[in-house]
Amino acid sequence: MVRRRVGLMVMLALLTIGALLSLLPADAGAIRLAGVSVTWWYAIVLAPAVATVVGLVVGGAPAGVRSVALWATPALFVPVATQIFTATPAAPLVALAAMLAPIMARLVRARDARSLPRPLGAGLLTGVVALVAWANFLVVADAARGLGGERWHGLALAAPIALALAWRGDTEWRLPVLFASVGLLAIAVVAVAVGTTVTPWRAWSRLASRPVVAFAESSAWVRQGRTLSTPTSVTLTEAQRMTATNTAIWRVVAGDGGGPAEFERRLAPGDSLALRSGDQVLLPAGAGVRFESGRRVPGAPLSGVEWADATAHSALGGLLAAAGAVFTLVGGGVALLASPASARTPARSRVLLSASVLVIILIAVCWGVYAADVGADLALGGPAAAAFVRLPSVAISGAWGGALAVATAVAIIGLLMTAVTTLADRAAGAWTGGAATHHARALRAGVVIVAAVLALVPATAWNVLMLGLALAAAGLGPTLVDAPPPVRLIASVTGSLAVVSLALADSWLAPTAPVLSVHPALLAVPLAAGAGWIAGGRRH
Repeated sequence: MVRRRVGLMVMLALLTIGALLSLLPADAGAIRLAGVSVTWWYAIVLAPAVATVVGLVVGGAPAGVRSVALWATPALFVPVATQIFTATPAAPLVALAAMLAPIMARLVRARDARSLPRPLGAGLLTGVVALVAWANFLVVADAARGLGGERWHGLALAAPIALALAWRGDTEWRLPVLFASVGLLAIAVVAVAVGTTVTPWRAWSRLASRPVVAFAESSAWVRQGRTLSTPTSVTLTEAQRMTATNTAIWRVVAGDGGGPAEFERRLAPGDSLALRSGDQVLLPAGAGVRFESGRRVPGAPLSGVEWADATAHSALGGLLAAAGAVFTLVGGGVALLASPASARTPARSRVLLSASVLVIILIAVCWGVYAADVGADLALGGPAAAAFVRLPSVAISGAWGGALAVATAVAIIGLLMTAVTTLADRAAGAWTGGAATHHARALRAGVVIVAAVLALVPATAWNVLMLGLALAAAGLGPTLVDAPPPVRLIASVTGSLAVVSLALADSWLAPTAPVLSVHPALLAVPLAAGAGWIAGGRRH
């Protein structure tokens, strides 16, 4: 027990050091070694290596198929890649927390079902499971856009397969599908490296030295233009001419006060508008647009230096967002992944399973770097998951690029199957005690159906995942604490109500407190801990 506590303290220290790197004076975290900033070397090499060694020395429950399937999910690794691609300040800490959370969960023992009354404990777990499954279906729905389809196409393909697998309840297929899916993603990212002839760290260094992030002559947005799959707002950072490739109504809001403040124009194919820096163009879904070569990509960092520095240091808002993401990933991840003392895993699979989570996050990091380097315009006019799928076809021309894009989509669906069916098992087991009954089948199928139906409504997968993990941290986290059952109950109820209240107030929080809107665990977990502390003090 003491060794595990020491291990957990080391993990928390590693996360704290990662946060402090962004606060060092003179932008010390942005100092580059071999072309890559110190912050990134620490987040994806040094800290995970130390954590892995500590985990092996301290021991703990071995990684099982269930814990890996619950964590190596599209809803986690696709947003990690996207945050790197878009230079989100929290990206290094998010990647580090995603790698450390499963190791920390191995150092914690889950308590039995009596930690909370069954209706409450099973209900909370079912809510967490439904939210995380919903986030994963959202990624698959958005990824369909990357292959030229509609959101419902991805759901129509994935949902029936997931439903059939959940109904059957078999688990033998999960391990080979998990390894095969991770392998496909690894092959795709290696192919991108070969196609671009640069290593990930060289791509990072090359991008970080780029004076301007602009449209390349070979970009599809320049050659023939692309059709927007979603309504898109484009804010220009320099003057350029935008050309319509089909008939659509464009709305322009002037950014510098010159000319009309706002106007609409119906453009036919070939018509163009000369726009100024700061102008905002509101384009409907289905509008075809062509940009000028050599001009800055709207929404992308102005330069490679800005892209690199954005993740090396951050202002207070960026630091709060990073803290919220880390707090949610670690707290929710540990609560969701912690295994009971009786958990057992065959020795031949332990090493591969333990490495799978690290590998999938490293793949996501490489994916984000390559996307920013070779296709800064990938996310323009579509969801982030579509950009993830399109990267191989942009980096590698011809049929091979298209084939790798399809392989990427297949890997995402494979990981969706392992994640959603494992989540459904968790929910059914909480209500039935693990018994293989008809009710368990119905519960598993119900989880899949509800999550897939919810995914028909467009939402941000990362926000839904953060909500699900916040509920896990605040509602299920108290069950991991060595405290009397009444104290755990009070803390769990308080934390759960806080998460639900913040979710219901999201429309008000989003404009006024965006960090709390995305990361409700920042408030809910302290409230749960405070309620438990007060209740424990009164008992004594």
